[in-house]
Amino acid sequence: MPEPKTILVVDDEAQIRRLLRVNLEREGYQVIEAENGLVAQARLRDSEIDLVITDAMMPKMDGLELYQWAREQPELVALPFALMGPTPCLADENRAYREELRQAGWSGLMGKPFHPHEVIRWLKAMLS
Repeated sequence: MPEPKTILVVDDEAQIRRLLRVNLEREGYQVIEAENGLVAQARLRDSEIDLVITDAMMPKMDGLELYQWAREQPELVALPFALMGPTPCLADENRAYREELRQAGWSGLMGKPFHPHEVIRWLKAMLS
């Protein structure tokens, strides 16, 4: 049986991290949490991560800064990153912004708030 995929969930809201953890673990994923990009850097150095889900806006280091840092690390350059942000930022009318993020290499984009089942479908598509 293959090892379960390990997902790093980075969000400054403990409630969001917990919601994702419970639902992802129910699906058989291993979950590691970080409350901001600085903590996530340490987790990425210390753990084998298969995918990062990060909030866009956080104190200390946001998701965009974390992504940029990871792309400068040779061992993390190919690691899939998924961005969660306020739904209006990722809505259809902001198609140009979404396209800019995809061009920068983001594997997935999801608006907040979200339904946990949407996140599971979204992750399965990215990890397949």
